[in-house]
Amino acid sequence: MSPFKKNAQKWVDALLSGDYTQTSGCLRTTTGFCCLGVACDLYLKATGNGEWHTETADGHTAYYFRVGDAEEGEILPEHVKNWLGLRGNRGDYHTDDDDKYHSLMKNNDDGWTFEAIAAVIKERPKGLFV
Repeated sequence: MSPFKKNAQKWVDALLSGDYTQTSGCLRTTTGFCCLGVACDLYLKATGNGEWHTETADGHTAYYFRVGDAEEGEILPEHVKNWLGLRGNRGDYHTDDDDKYHSLMKNNDDGWTFEAIAAVIKERPKGLFV
């Protein structure tokens, strides 16, 4: 099993801090962040690399995280994924219970709380980390 990276622990701490309001469907909205958006925001604060880019259409503001040549609105850019030590851009993992693939992105969009998502990250399930 790979070691639990310091940056992943910062992510867990941020999810549990209460500093971020949770949203779903994208990395960030005008009212909050999904669990992957929190990771992007931490990456930006820690490295100074990247930026939040917004676009407004039909009265809705969409946020995209741009780092290097990549701009993502729903999944982690490669830079952030690698900074966390994750294997996949959606936080893919599988459990011994059902051996099916799950993702932190889907957990978030299915209404899991940041606390429940942080617990999964701390458990380091198969496939989540490199």
